[in-house]
Amino acid sequence: MDGADVVQSAVERTRKYAPDRAIETGIAPHLPLIRGDSVLIGQVLFNLLDNAVKYGGDEPINVYARREGTAVLVSVTDLG
Repeated sequence: MDGADVVQSAVERTRKYAPDRAIETGIAPHLPLIRGDSVLIGQVLFNLLDNAVKYGGDEPINVYARREGTAVLVSVTDLG
């Protein structure tokens, strides 16, 4: 599956239910394909974003995805 698509889908899902919350993304180009269940990986990312919305205060949520060797490293950070 395309790692960028999975990350972007989770971000868009979060933006739909929390439209007033700022979410900043940094998704590197040319991410390698991810092996695994895209639905489950997307749900994990959404759960992290949901937690950041609920407990992260009013500061923006940052979502980054980049290549790390042959893997994809995704981070979700907030100030909560």
